[in-house]
Amino acid sequence: MAEFARRKPPRRHADEVVTVLAVGLDEADRKDLRRIFDSSNWVMYEVENCEEALGFLKSNPLGVIVCEYRMDRACWHNLLQEISPLEKPPLMVVTSRRADDSLWAEVLNMGGYDVLAQPYDKSEVVRVLSLAWLHWKTGLTQPGVMAAYAS
Repeated sequence: MAEFARRKPPRRHADEVVTVLAVGLDEADRKDLRRIFDSSNWVMYEVENCEEALGFLKSNPLGVIVCEYRMDRACWHNLLQEISPLEKPPLMVVTSRRADDSLWAEVLNMGGYDVLAQPYDKSEVVRVLSLAWLHWKTGLTQPGVMAAYAS
């Protein structure tokens, strides 16, 4: 059974507060992210796999998906394909202990937003997820576009 949320749904819409769906993270990684989220007004929902993520997203639009790379690799690829036709698809951040240039290139080439290294660095999580959410909210979905905009 899906565990859709550790928190109650936000009183505000996903475009008013950073809202993230964590897909397939192991318990230690979920705990680390929860600790970061607990010190903010951000909301994190959790599901075990990509099938549950798609079910959740059909009725709960949100800005950012955090997906574990070591989970079934086809999962995050398929999830990206499945969410792309949505009116305002969430941006995907892939997490991995092997966060190197080749993984970053793969994620960007497949249409993902960014990669977060594990173990998580709080400032990096805050930076990546807040920028991803901002890009989703404003419709600027490519990191390079927003970087040029911010200059």
